[in-house]
Amino acid sequence: MVFNFYIVSLRWRPPKLVIDEEVLSRNLSAFLPNTIVEDRIGQIRRLVRNHCPSHHIDFYIFLLAVVCIVCSAIFTFIARSLNISMWCPLILLLVPTGLSFWTSKRRSTLIIKIKEFESRLKKTLYEFNTNDSIHHIHWSLERVPIEQAPCRSARFCLMIHITELDPEMGIYNTNGEELPTYQVATNNILLPPSYHELLLIRPPEPAVL
Repeated sequence: MVFNFYIVSLRWRPPKLVIDEEVLSRNLSAFLPNTIVEDRIGQIRRLVRNHCPSHHIDFYIFLLAVVCIVCSAIFTFIARSLNISMWCPLILLLVPTGLSFWTSKRRSTLIIKIKEFESRLKKTLYEFNTNDSIHHIHWSLERVPIEQAPCRSARFCLMIHITELDPEMGIYNTNGEELPTYQVATNNILLPPSYHELLLIRPPEPAVL
């Protein structure tokens, strides 16, 4: 294991990378130039910023709905004491109703958006593995339970592993499966018989009638 870092979607804030860039540069400096490392992390940051589903919007919408309900109750109390029309509190109650409908519809598509984001991320890591295989570096993705996330307010968490490939033990393909070494591959090849071996093979004797 060379390094790992997290992609976390938080309850109160937009999704972000949880990464120690100094440790990352120090661990990968023996394998990749710093410019390549910065470019890889920059691509992942842009992917998280543009495509990672966010949970913090639901939290603030919930707070807005609670504020509307409280204001409606206050206006109702004032309207009754002053004999004012009750239309204003009723209009305020329409706001949380609309927000509740919108958030329920949004949550129904959230799982699909998370899967689409994971698919985009896996495609990006696939490209990294294609380019970094000559440096004996492999990128992989893993889902992390919320209990093991680095942030307490995490709603979902992904972990990216960066592992070193041992050139003596073979390399890995883009699916993470180990490919055989050159020695193993050559040992499994059945070579044709040599010319000397062909001369030693006796032709079949003719059948006796």
